[in-house]
Amino acid sequence: MVRYHHDAYDDALADLDDGERNITEGTFTGLRLVRNCMGHYLDPADFIQPQQDSLGGDAPVASWTWRQVPAPVSAALPQRTQTWETGRHLHYRVYLADQPVGETIDRAATFLTQVIPARTRHAANRAQRRRR
Repeated sequence: MVRYHHDAYDDALADLDDGERNITEGTFTGLRLVRNCMGHYLDPADFIQPQQDSLGGDAPVASWTWRQVPAPVSAALPQRTQTWETGRHLHYRVYLADQPVGETIDRAATFLTQVIPARTRHAANRAQRRRR
């Protein structure tokens, strides 16, 4: 989203208060670590801790939690990439690890539904500037 609709993404972030903006950015940064590591450095199952319900069966997936995961081995990567990966891992630990998966997905989906109106506003503002 940020790559292809960065203006709308930035507009939607600007609509948030400072605390929500930090949480939203931290969540997406943590999710980028999952995307970058899943299947390369870690198995997808390494990220998720299933939970059990009160009867000992599987609890709903939304209540499963993100596991603590080791920092990716980045010694062979360029310094700039190492810095990005270290930051992503930090955000993963702060905003995802030990938190319910459902809360993370809900937070991301809620923000992304705000990007669409922001994109519409941005396109309307751009069109209005062109008419001047």
